[in-house]
Amino acid sequence: MSRIMFICFFIFHIPSYSQSLIENEIVVDGLTVYSFKEAEKHIVDGSTVYLGPGIYTNGLEIKHNNVVLSGGKETHFVNAAIEGKAAIITSGDNITIENIECSEIRVSSNNGSCIRHEGENLTVVGVYFHDSQQGILEASNDGRLVIQHSRFERLGFKGRAHGIYTNGAELLVEDSTFSSTVSQGHSIKSRSKKNTIRNTLISSGNGDDSRLIDIPNGGVLIIENSILHQSKTTKNRQVIGFGLEKLETGRQNSVTVEDSLIIMEREKGNEFIGLPKNDNKNVPLDMNVKNNVLVGKHIDSKSWTSRNSYFESRFNAGLKEDVLPSVSALPKLMDLLSIK
Repeated sequence: MSRIMFICFFIFHIPSYSQSLIENEIVVDGLTVYSFKEAEKHIVDGSTVYLGPGIYTNGLEIKHNNVVLSGGKETHFVNAAIEGKAAIITSGDNITIENIECSEIRVSSNNGSCIRHEGENLTVVGVYFHDSQQGILEASNDGRLVIQHSRFERLGFKGRAHGIYTNGAELLVEDSTFSSTVSQGHSIKSRSKKNTIRNTLISSGNGDDSRLIDIPNGGVLIIENSILHQSKTTKNRQVIGFGLEKLETGRQNSVTVEDSLIIMEREKGNEFIGLPKNDNKNVPLDMNVKNNVLVGKHIDSKSWTSRNSYFESRFNAGLKEDVLPSVSALPKLMDLLSIK
């Protein structure tokens, strides 16, 4: 099995009051408490909760609105699922979670998540999700899920749990990394009406994942300045699935992929974008796929492919075999690879 090196992995830490706390210290609105159960009693609308460094083996539920949960370097939830759901359960609206690490979350229903969001509007910044059944699971709502400067590794379970599984109105992913999703999960599975992914790397790595991105009910999908890498170990030929369960007729349906690098190395064949078949043929679907570089031998041929550049292999494109470029270097690389 080949080893893929990623030169753009990072965890983004915002300078935080949490940096000055002692190990496992919990502070709610300036008050030090000694357990998450006690913290839950003190959290109100507008609270800020700071977590000091250390391993947290119990989870936290946030029921109020406009709450900020802020960790620091080495704030790590491990095997901390509560209520058979997740390490952090948020049922309030307008929640921000920043600067934590979360791993080894598993529950009997096989969809254990680091974060389970049951309210509306969640912002996640600088969070490292790994080695769990699921990173983020969002219940059906009319809100917005924003993910920035975060990292998702080795997540998924039997095609039912994924890096992200959203059911809200809008998903925005920026400046983040997804790698080595396992057990035929998708890196991103979203039923949201609008989905924007920019400045992000999504790679199968050494995982046995399914699709990198799955938008099963359609909607608006926008991918900009990103790297999509489907490796030899992936199980599904489709890099992106769009409307493959059923296109929703009451929403706008469009796919935009621009200024991105797509590397497809699955030996049994690849399909860049899997689109709905006959039962959805009467639903309007706009395709805007241009100014991309596609690398791979088995590339599906659709009417929109003429506006992109193609190479049969990494060698032909002048790309190293076991290294993926950083997203920050992508604009210059794309200019070099684009066939004028």
